[in-house]
Amino acid sequence: SVVVSAAAGAVGSLVGQLARVAGARAIGIAGSAAKCDYVTGELGFAACVDRHDAGYVDALRGALPAGGADVYHDNVGGQLLHDVLGVLRPYGTVVLCGLMERYNDPTAGGTLDLGTVIRRRAVLKSLVVFDFEAERGHFIAEVAPLVRAGTVRYREDRAHGIEATPAHFARLMAGETFGKALVVLAPEAGAGA
Repeated sequence: SVVVSAAAGAVGSLVGQLARVAGARAIGIAGSAAKCDYVTGELGFAACVDRHDAGYVDALRGALPAGGADVYHDNVGGQLLHDVLGVLRPYGTVVLCGLMERYNDPTAGGTLDLGTVIRRRAVLKSLVVFDFEAERGHFIAEVAPLVRAGTVRYREDRAHGIEATPAHFARLMAGETFGKALVVLAPEAGAGA
């Protein structure tokens, strides 16, 4: 079982879908009921919980097998990381990929309770996208056919024009975008130049 935070986002949605394709049970965490509906309905995750619901940790625990999650792909950090560590299977793996909770407020999230990490005997790994630049061709060769077949889907949240960039970026940082946030600089098709 693989738990993925920011499951409706560009990275989280792909991680969960690739986990599903590989035979894992993908469980998402997202920021609204609508995003959870997208994650389970369109992306094929087995379950998704809304992190804004008061009982989301219990809901997450209920979506997992009795032993807990095997892997947690973390795009958020902070309190969410702490909460998911509590439902991680002993010797489970946490992939640290993002710190969305801290991007707007560097003081958010407090410190990581290493006691929880030790009790779970968790393996923490981190990554940065350019660590795997040499694998880009292999990734494209493997994933492009899945996209063409509709097995892996993506969504883009587009704004148009450079003047839209600040507001669109603010939406991204507030968790209001769906999928990959893009600003298209070229005029829309059919629009005047």
